[in-house]
Formats: sequence, structure tokens, C-alpha cells
Amino acid sequence: MPLFWGLSHSVWSCLFCFVPYVGWIVAFILGAKGSEWAWQKRRFNSVEHFEEVQAIWAKWGWGLTVAWFVLFVIYIAIMAIGASSGY
Repeated sequence: MPLFWGLSHSVWSCLFCFVPYVGWIVAFILGAKGSEWAWQKRRFNSVEHFEEVQAIWAKWGWGLTVAWFVLFVIYIAIMAIGASSGY
């Protein structure tokens, strides 16, 4: 979710996620430095508000990661069943 997170926090370096061979590195850099950059770029009511917003983004990020993993496992299982049945 680095692209959506970055755009919502005005961290424009998230757009480098689209650059081939560099995009995955940008995701790790945003993970390491993103909160600092978000605090500098976007106005928050308080430190507590900032932490709440970041916690919500973290929950969504983990939730989507788990969902993609589950869908991937289901896809692999369906492909394995199809391959073993001759399709």
C-alpha cells in the first residue's frame, strides 16, 4: 500500500513504486522513513492523532497482505487440483 499511503500523506516519493527494479526498494524505504516524512508533510491535530492514523494504515496494510496471501494459497491449490485432474 505504499502508493495509497504516500499519496494520502503527500509523500510524493511513493510514485517511484512504478519504476521497474526500484519499486520494491521504495516500499522498504517508505516503511523505514515513511512515518517521519508523513509527520513532516501532513498536518495532524496532535501526536496522538498522527499515531492513530498510522495505526489504521498499518492494520489495513497487514489485513490486505494476509488477504493476498490467502488468495494466493487458494489459487495455488486450485491450480494443483486442476493439474492433477488433467485439465
